[in-house]
Amino acid sequence: MQYEKFEKFNDLESDSISSIDNSAEIEVISVEIGQIEKKHEEIMSLFVTNRIDFNAYQGMVKLSNQRRSELETRLNFLQKTAPNMVNKYTAENIVSNFREQWAVLDNEQRQQFVQKFIKRIVMHGETPKAGRINEAVIDDILFNDF
Repeated sequence: MQYEKFEKFNDLESDSISSIDNSAEIEVISVEIGQIEKKHEEIMSLFVTNRIDFNAYQGMVKLSNQRRSELETRLNFLQKTAPNMVNKYTAENIVSNFREQWAVLDNEQRQQFVQKFIKRIVMHGETPKAGRINEAVIDDILFNDF
């Protein structure tokens, strides 16, 4: 494979490769946890004033605690991964990694990559200099838009 056509990736600026930004999801989860805390206080107040019985109180608290646990698990995961994702990928890293990994791929994996990410390969054949087999020369590679 001719790697010269992948040199065009060097023209990408590092900022054009977006890093994962979880701040919006973190904010939404934090707000929902706050709402659960308020609801928990309301449930406690209803129980203390005998507006709901113990079984209803226990059921509501169990549901709110389960949801809060799910949210806190997701929040902890997002907070731990967010700092690691910033500026992790640059154009140079992607191109160099691609070149290293292409040599490791078998033919089936290469075919899967081409089918998934490449829209069209423009090439032409050159007449053989010796022998009967033509040589294919890649002129351009057009990638799918994502």
